[in-house]
Amino acid sequence: MKKTVLKENNSCRMQCIAEENLEQEMDSQVEPFLKQVQICGWMEVAPEGGESQERDAASADSTSQKSENAPKDGVAQRKTAKTGGLYYELYPQETQKGTIVISYGFTESCLKYHELIYYFYLQGYQVAIMDHRGHGKSMREVEDHTIVHIGLFSRYVKDLHRFVKTVVKPMAKDLPLYLYAHSMGGCIGAFYLEQYPEDFAKAVLNAPMLGVNLGGVPSWAARVILKCSEAMERIVCSHRALLIRKSLFRTRPAAPKRAMIII
Repeated sequence: MKKTVLKENNSCRMQCIAEENLEQEMDSQVEPFLKQVQICGWMEVAPEGGESQERDAASADSTSQKSENAPKDGVAQRKTAKTGGLYYELYPQETQKGTIVISYGFTESCLKYHELIYYFYLQGYQVAIMDHRGHGKSMREVEDHTIVHIGLFSRYVKDLHRFVKTVVKPMAKDLPLYLYAHSMGGCIGAFYLEQYPEDFAKAVLNAPMLGVNLGGVPSWAARVILKCSEAMERIVCSHRALLIRKSLFRTRPAAPKRAMIII
């Protein structure tokens, strides 16, 4: 994947909903529109084994997805966070430029990204989004469903890869895949791009949850250096401000002398 640096003065081609009208527009326009094109589904979590076990499970999962939400005895069978499975939403369209996969941040859910999905869709892109483990409608690894917990962070990456391979790629119809990842999802996306660099044509990591490579410097020493640099910056800035004030006073023209005549 080639790195591209966007210019800050690039104009935005999307007309966003005004903040003061957001709630009204979401209820009256965005949500009804998305419901017309939305496809919801459930996917099994990625197995803990190696690549061969993942392929076997993915094959079984792809055959079971077709009947997963089909009515049985007149009642739709649906998985929940309690029964297991990962919830996802797809927004397909016939004429498309490509498919955007969204990997969101800590404690977020698919619902939060409906506005962004709406913008992407209007620009001609299909969208695919999945609730991570412990998020939204997906399964939990602990009994308390108010806690976001995962035993191994790598499970997020495996789940996303399985989602892309078994759900997204069949929908993409050989057109490019793009990744939009935010915060914790950016960290998941970074690991994903390292392990599977050929899956996405381009990726946007928005405020990714990444640490800084200290190059062998101990973390305590890095914090001391940071504090010292911040202090030096404040001293330099205050010194510059003082010099600017002095120069202004020196260059200011003297006020003309006025004489007062008292009669």
